[in-house]
Amino acid sequence: MGPKLIVMLCRAPGIGKEEFCADLAERHPAFAWERIPDAVAKGVVRYVQNHVTGGDSPWDCITEILFEDTAALQAWSDWYLSPAAAEVRADEDRVIDKSRRVVVVAEEVPTPQPGA
Repeated sequence: MGPKLIVMLCRAPGIGKEEFCADLAERHPAFAWERIPDAVAKGVVRYVQNHVTGGDSPWDCITEILFEDTAALQAWSDWYLSPAAAEVRADEDRVIDKSRRVVVVAEEVPTPQPGA
């Protein structure tokens, strides 16, 4: 299994939780995927949003993007930080408080479950 970006997100000031979650789950992914070059998109194995529904979390959403390999993660990062992704970043700025965003690169390690 390849590397994974885990991104902890908070909604921007003035954005309600319901609006934030709906935008992030429905509108933004379609907007972003239309703008991601095929050469970059093909390296994404899985994209998952975990919307926080309870507890005392400082986060509203924890996003996971699993990549085919390190080269695919690098291609994504190079694209995302480039001028070519400016529209996508600006779209995120509408609903995400990026001053509170935390990005972690991790590797999934499956662990055995008793009785499985």
